[in-house]
This record gives sequence, C-alpha cells and structure tokens, in this order.
Amino acid sequence: LGVFYGISLGLRNQVGWVGMLFALNVTTMLPTVYVSAFLGADPENFKQGLTFVGVPNAMATCLLVWIIVFTYQHEDEESAFARAVVQKVADTVTNSGKEEEIIGGSEADGGASTATAETPGEGAAAPAEDTEF
Repeated sequence: LGVFYGISLGLRNQVGWVGMLFALNVTTMLPTVYVSAFLGADPENFKQGLTFVGVPNAMATCLLVWIIVFTYQHEDEESAFARAVVQKVADTVTNSGKEEEIIGGSEADGGASTATAETPGEGAAAPAEDTEF
C-alpha cells in the first residue's frame, strides 16, 4: 500500500502534510477493513494491535517512493537548485581566504588612505544578522 500510494502522491505532485495524513489513513484503515470485513477476524483479539504493526514500515516506504517520484517529475528544478548550492558554496570558499579587505584608497596615492577591515575579535563590530546568503 505504501508503494502504490507513494507513487500516486508523486505523480499527482502532492506536497505538504495533507499527503502524509492521507498516507497514514490509507496504511492504517485499509488493512483494518480488510482484516475485519474480508477475513472476518476481530482486530481486538490480537495482543500487539493488528492495526499498527506495519504502519511505520508502510509510511517510510510511502514517503521514500513519494520523494523519488516527485523528484523525478521535477528534475529541472532539482538540478537548478543543485547548481545554485554548488555555486554558493564555491563563492563562500573562495571568499573566505581573504583576511584583509581594502575599504578605500587607491594605488595612485601609494595606499596612504587605505584601511583594512578588522576581523571580529579585534574591536570590529560583528556582521549584521540580516546578511544575505
């Protein structure tokens, strides 16, 4: 049930908690109805509670299949996101090696009016919290 419902969610482009809630409902209620209606067994007679024995495995399988199918359906967005993340990491790594940054001045005046930015801990103010990433 988890595999089939996960495929269904992925193909329908379902997102959010509603899909998980219905997956929980499907993986819990359909086996209970099957056992009680078709097999004629009383679920209350089982010690561990027949209803919830396979629910964690079914939910995990459903979510895994849902994520795989949904990602396969949105391959372009996933690759664009991956490129953006790699580019941001590369920019961060290449800019992190700079310890001093020229704020003002020029080479024409011999660097007389240049100032270097202080690193935090040397009296400089900490970077603002609204820094864009």
